[in-house]
Amino acid sequence: MKKILSLTFLLACSPLYSVSIAEYVQKTGPILVIDGVINLSNQGITSLTGIKLIQNPDEVTAIDLSDNQIKSFTSSQINRFSNLERLNLSNNLLEDIPSLTLPKLKKLKVKYNKLVSLSNLNLPSLKKLKAGNNPITHLSNLYMPQLKKLKIKNAPIKSVENVTIDKAKKIKVGPEGKLAFEQAGIQVKKIK
Repeated sequence: MKKILSLTFLLACSPLYSVSIAEYVQKTGPILVIDGVINLSNQGITSLTGIKLIQNPDEVTAIDLSDNQIKSFTSSQINRFSNLERLNLSNNLLEDIPSLTLPKLKKLKVKYNKLVSLSNLNLPSLKKLKAGNNPITHLSNLYMPQLKKLKIKNAPIKSVENVTIDKAKKIKVGPEGKLAFEQAGIQVKKIK
């Protein structure tokens, strides 16, 4: 009987079974925050509905939601984690990142999604942004004055508007992106 229950649990929580965070909590119990980290990577999550069930959001410093099937989320679902320093949303199905205001966020990964633009992000402490392998064509209204590394390789960037990345030392973009950054007058030490 024990083996059957274990198999049922594994099937219910496997990446092949798509769930919202609320459904995940219902099946597995409360989401654990270990040393400030929430790891929900590769859990078949399709929606952040129910993320408010995570208690003590001020204690969370890192969230890994990579390798799921998340298509969208709202600002309020993520902005409630006011002490968040690392957020990994890579390898999902995101088409848009909503307006984010995360004063302590230092690392953001959104690689391998379906993002066509990055805009309206107020991330004053961000140092690293990895957004490669997305069909991003437009960057606008990005406030990231501490950013040092920006990687948006394999993206057909056409325009860059109102982007504050004063301390960027390394920007890795394709040839189209290089032209867009130069046309925006963004001076950096290295564009690849």
